[in-house]
Amino acid sequence: MSSTLPFRIRPITSRYRNNVFIQSRSAATSGAKKRDTAHWTPEKLRVNPKYPLAQDLYETTRPAYYVRTNTRGYAVHMRSQIVSPDLCDDVLKYIGPSLEKHKGCDILDLNPGAGLWSSKLHDFLQPRSHILLESQPDKYERFLRRLADKPDSTYKLVVGDAAQHDTIRNLVKEGIFPYQTLKTRDSALRQELNNSLLVTGTFIWDPTLPSFGFSSLGRQLIQHYAMHAWQADTFHAFGPVRSLFWLADEDLTSSLPRSMLHFSGTHFLLDRFTNARQVVTPGHLPRKQGRSTIGRDARYELESLVKAMKATKENGMELPAHRREEIHGFAEDIMRLTNGTGIMSSTETTNYLKEAELSGKSTQGLLFEGAREVYKVDKAQETNPELFWDREAMGGKNRLVVTKEGKKIARDRSSANQNEVYRVAREKAVDIGEDIYHLECNFLKATSKKAKASTREKLDQRNAEFKEALDAISKTIQPAVYMDLDDRLAIRSPVSRLMWDSRPYEPLVVQDDEVWPPHRFALVDFEPKMRPVGYDNEHTEPLIDFANALLRYHNEPLPDALEHLSHGGSELIDQVPALKDPARGGRLDMKHLRVRMLTPEMIDGLCRAWREWPFKPPGSDSPRYFQVSLGGRNKVLNG
Repeated sequence: MSSTLPFRIRPITSRYRNNVFIQSRSAATSGAKKRDTAHWTPEKLRVNPKYPLAQDLYETTRPAYYVRTNTRGYAVHMRSQIVSPDLCDDVLKYIGPSLEKHKGCDILDLNPGAGLWSSKLHDFLQPRSHILLESQPDKYERFLRRLADKPDSTYKLVVGDAAQHDTIRNLVKEGIFPYQTLKTRDSALRQELNNSLLVTGTFIWDPTLPSFGFSSLGRQLIQHYAMHAWQADTFHAFGPVRSLFWLADEDLTSSLPRSMLHFSGTHFLLDRFTNARQVVTPGHLPRKQGRSTIGRDARYELESLVKAMKATKENGMELPAHRREEIHGFAEDIMRLTNGTGIMSSTETTNYLKEAELSGKSTQGLLFEGAREVYKVDKAQETNPELFWDREAMGGKNRLVVTKEGKKIARDRSSANQNEVYRVAREKAVDIGEDIYHLECNFLKATSKKAKASTREKLDQRNAEFKEALDAISKTIQPAVYMDLDDRLAIRSPVSRLMWDSRPYEPLVVQDDEVWPPHRFALVDFEPKMRPVGYDNEHTEPLIDFANALLRYHNEPLPDALEHLSHGGSELIDQVPALKDPARGGRLDMKHLRVRMLTPEMIDGLCRAWREWPFKPPGSDSPRYFQVSLGGRNKVLNG
């Protein structure tokens, strides 16, 4: 089997020296930020005495020095290890029914490290072979030997860099899995998922470990592995296989986004090649302004959660009480209040969350921190009106002078009030925008001329009202209208726009200190999608090249984005029926269809239309045309 990828993915370049990651100048300067050489503070290395394995790791693997490369300063990169036995048990109980089909299988375990998760998964599945592929034996071999040296053990410890694809290819060629049958590429892609092999791995580095052309090695690996399933490459050489990967939470911001705000080429690529389900998630971070935390408005976060909680129940699963946040209780309450829809107005959502905060429940991640503080102060001032005032003698009279803390609260109150005004104004425009979407669907489905004419008249009126509502909003706020509208339509879409909104169950909530060093982390279950019939390697590289180019303009309406690719490119729209099919997520008016709302089917169709378009620019038959013509490496898909 050839070790060359048909679409020329650049190889991963990573190596370790004295437990310190060393990288080339090109890798170090490709988007990686300068690291503080005092990264490993006592707080960063804190140990919860509840987890003895964390203490053991602290004593044997904690960084004792710092390094400086010839490019920039970096702290020692640590791989966070699962140290909570209860977390492993909870995960296996939660998704255990879906793992039953893998009992007695082979396991390929990448970066097993301290081996706690490895041993728990092993005990559950009782595999016939379990390969522990460890890249840092100097740190973790003593932990893994406890497993491999057991009598009649089916573990096998192999030293090698799991980040190097050739390491896995060579293991496959050398027969490390004697019970597996190596497939030809075509036969591997024709069969069903290979349930006799399961892959797991831990790719949590702190600080974030970059690689060649990527800001995160973990994100690079999951992208490559997803594509390998259609290439019958690396561990998919025995047929497409399922994988369970522990990842840093920040790697999922673009890979498995929770808002159209964070939509990226990374998400498109994963959605094209795999079904990704998040099994474990950290709790919500404090909500700040900008592209932080969840990204979407609280009402849409709650609406998506209500949908997920219903799916969890329908799939016979139950989120344990100790693996929940307050938000899960909110969702169940809102489900009852809204007759199961989860749909509330902005004002209703704010009032609900305000009452929750005042009753002592945490709304962290939903309400902005300034608003949370204001609500608490307002309640305290009911019994203490002079909470932020000092009496000061002046001119023989007493007066009240506001304190520094009081001035901050006043600013927070003003900001919270202004945000609420903005939200209400945005909501008015978004309501009209959603109504336009439904009218478009009715027009496309109408069969009589009379029905079409009536619907067209209503559409013209609502489009004028939408423009009027948008013009009444500050230009700096207008992009948020489109973002809210796309988030709303994504949740209620007849087809999946974000894999997050289609999750079949709500993930378990974990604490940062359940890994060591403590870190925000996640577990994601990847299951390859079958390659479409007639879809060969010649399609893959042009698709990635075209998608990369198109998704550079993810905020723009589709016709504008296609014109950026080539003059007259908007003609391609007429060649893709899915774009105007409501059942497939299409729209009547393409100016309302932004690139980030395109489905994988739509991008596939546009790519095919581009390849067949007689007016495309000279040289565009090259499968790397846009990568060259638009200036360099794959900036979108590489994240």
